[in-house]
Amino acid sequence: MTDDVIAEAQDLLNRGQSRRQIIEKLGIKYDTLSKAINQGRLRELSQPPSQPHVAQPTAQSPTAQSHPAPSLILPTDKSQRGVADVAAEMGVACTRSEERVLTAFGMLQGASTRFEECRDVSFGGVLCALPALTANELFDHLQKSFPVLGGYYTTLQIITLLAYMALCRIKTMEQLQYESPGELGKLMGLERVPEVRYLRSKLARLSKDQAPESWAAVMSQQWLQDDSELAGTLYVDGHVRLYHGTLTELPKRYVTKNFKRTGISVVSCWCLIVKVSARFFLKRCGNRIGSLASRTTSSLKRTGL
Repeated sequence: MTDDVIAEAQDLLNRGQSRRQIIEKLGIKYDTLSKAINQGRLRELSQPPSQPHVAQPTAQSPTAQSHPAPSLILPTDKSQRGVADVAAEMGVACTRSEERVLTAFGMLQGASTRFEECRDVSFGGVLCALPALTANELFDHLQKSFPVLGGYYTTLQIITLLAYMALCRIKTMEQLQYESPGELGKLMGLERVPEVRYLRSKLARLSKDQAPESWAAVMSQQWLQDDSELAGTLYVDGHVRLYHGTLTELPKRYVTKNFKRTGISVVSCWCLIVKVSARFFLKRCGNRIGSLASRTTSSLKRTGL
């Protein structure tokens, strides 16, 4: 339904016309009209059609001046947001032009998080995991561990995007270009997520001076302090990953996933406790169990256990 059809249908509804009469006059389907009413794009009169239509107070009347009618913002669906994202003047889904201009001139530090009423948002179910991410203290030590990012996107928003990517099974940053930036932005209270090149530059700044390692150490220490009684038994979960670089010589290992053959690889080990929460991460190149045990013990000492 176009804007003109919606306006005409709303006018007929205000006059007390039934749905059957409206679809015959406008030449639309009954399901189309019912869907627009259920979604809130059209509003039926609460009073029966037999009652006379009560005229609303005009803008010049004292009643309208003392009690202005509240503005009704209807939630948008995916097709409406897609049209608005393409029509944005500053780029795809860059609809907050004022905030972007202020950020470019250094008058604003980071975009504001503002959620809007939307329907049928892609990956909308990941919002249910946001309380779980907060309960696991994912956002507690960001300011202490990472540098302050200048520009439109803050450190909190970048880390939230990475968490959403993991939950949505978006395994690499290159896969972001195949997703709708506006739809992912709605999950973060933004109009869109950063593009891949911009995200790479932000992650490069966040990775300086071993900031992710210090962040992981602080989080592991906090987790171990919270569950000190459960940290007596650790599970070591190893993952073999193929190495395609040429900077170092690594031994060959048997790779079962997809290949089922030996190849140059790196073993990544996650140390877990009873609650199956990752406590710290180890990466080893050798095949000796003693080396892994030594590094595990040193990591436990650093985390304060």
